[in-house]
Amino acid sequence: MAAPADFGPALAVQAHGVVMLKAEGIDVVAAGDTSADPWDIDPAHPDDGHGAAEPVHGRDCAAAPGATAPRLGVSQWSDPEHGRYVKMVTRGGILTGFICVGMPRTGAELTLLFERGSELPADRSLLLRYDGPDVDPAGGGDAFALDATVCWCNGVTVGAITASAAAGNTDVACIGSATRAGTGCGGCRGRIGEVLERFALTNSTEIVG
Repeated sequence: MAAPADFGPALAVQAHGVVMLKAEGIDVVAAGDTSADPWDIDPAHPDDGHGAAEPVHGRDCAAAPGATAPRLGVSQWSDPEHGRYVKMVTRGGILTGFICVGMPRTGAELTLLFERGSELPADRSLLLRYDGPDVDPAGGGDAFALDATVCWCNGVTVGAITASAAAGNTDVACIGSATRAGTGCGGCRGRIGEVLERFALTNSTEIVG
């Protein structure tokens, strides 16, 4: 019998990446494993969330003898009328997968939590408030206040952009290089331009388009 062909070393298991779909009227972000459903949760599982670690973002951790897998958690929220939907899957409180539709700021925050392997707040509904009117720059607050967030993907404020503009970065591309604003989903590039225009008007500085 012929020896089996040698195809070289097996490919390494890749971590689940983040997938973004951004277009006019479309805002979808998904990451990790979201196959679990609320009815998959075991109500008899210990509530402390500790035990043998399961693969998180493609990484395997050693299991302690006799330990159990971290508790599965699934949270879902939907608003079909306004085209919004969020699903979060956790293991031991750590975000291991999510889907976010029509909620860009919540999606940006979940992306950061996923990439950092962070634990979600016990009250998952807190994450939905990122897209609420109380944090919307146009929702009654000053859109050009120095502490107003422009880039939610990278946490860049109006103050950071104006400071960068004062240092000579007077176009959107240069702002992105200096502060990373607009280098995530790209949905805030228009807002960056508005901040730069405002800066130009108040500082008599010519803005390169």
